[in-house]
Amino acid sequence: MSDAREEANKWYRLLEGIAVALGNLRCQPEELPKIVSAKVAEVERLTGMLSKISEAVGHIRASHAKAAESTARSLAAVELDIFRVLSPGSNF
Repeated sequence: MSDAREEANKWYRLLEGIAVALGNLRCQPEELPKIVSAKVAEVERLTGMLSKISEAVGHIRASHAKAAESTARSLAAVELDIFRVLSPGSNF
């Protein structure tokens, strides 16, 4: 539900920005296409940034997963070494 609310807020802010721009253009209707085009370009830019951020987060998660797996293997090897040293009959 939080995602839906965030999406609704995003669209509300966009429409609010367009409404403000329209309010500022009461005497200049020829400027409307420029303003709408600028808002669309801004939304496209932000969408591209979000896509790049999402991709980076995916890479970070994958990197952390690999690091966690490597750490778990290392800990298992250390535990095995400790077990060998502490087991009866160890020559260590």
